[in-house]
Amino acid sequence: MKKILVLLMLVFLSSCNERLRPHLNSLIGEELTEKILGGPPVVKREINLPKIPNITRDGRTFGGFKGEKQINMKVFPPDRMNQLNIQFIEEAYKEVRGIKASRGDLKKWINVLAQGGTREGVYRALILDSSYYKLERKNIPLTDSAIDFAKYFSTKYMGNEISSETLERINFYRLKRELTDRSLEIVDALSSNLDDVYDWYAVFSAELASRYPQVWKLKIRKDQSLDFQRNWAKGVPVQMMKSEILIKINRLINLLNK
Repeated sequence: MKKILVLLMLVFLSSCNERLRPHLNSLIGEELTEKILGGPPVVKREINLPKIPNITRDGRTFGGFKGEKQINMKVFPPDRMNQLNIQFIEEAYKEVRGIKASRGDLKKWINVLAQGGTREGVYRALILDSSYYKLERKNIPLTDSAIDFAKYFSTKYMGNEISSETLERINFYRLKRELTDRSLEIVDALSSNLDDVYDWYAVFSAELASRYPQVWKLKIRKDQSLDFQRNWAKGVPVQMMKSEILIKINRLINLLNK
């Protein structure tokens, strides 16, 4: 009993020093120790960029996101999801193609998404048709700012170095497609471990918010917190996270190439 009183006094005198927790656990048990000291301190999880997988573009590249259909599919009610899909379609046309979506475009893609289509599928349709092919063949060189970003981004987030000489020969629209496609492939390749996916997204989004604050208007895109960006990605459907990736890349390069 005396030992317990002495230890209790030490606890209060040391302002509940965590170094005493193991000794109290062994002497009076974890339950009583927790009543005295409270729960153990929460160790904040570090958010770091995961190791970038080496992707070879062959028939196995487009394996998709593992388990996507089980992740947050019904987190938004149908009417809210419909509004968010309209917003995405309008942004995708503007940032990917540089045009305004017509009423017919909106109606078509809203129906596709309502019937189980994906935002990534909408994006693929915008870049794989003859109109985008013609855009890629135009003489639209990259600015120094766009080249610098592409070199940095491809090395850090895709594990793939691109030389200035190569970028100087690449059309503006082709660069947007290449960086976006590769980023989506990286996310798919990481999807066997969701922590890696959310960490990649958090570092990517927080850094873009920090380095280019003038580009973003929406609160979720302006927030520079790793925790905020990770928690947001973790709480939405995979397709919404992917659509943020593709919109951010296209919007940023659009502005850097002016």
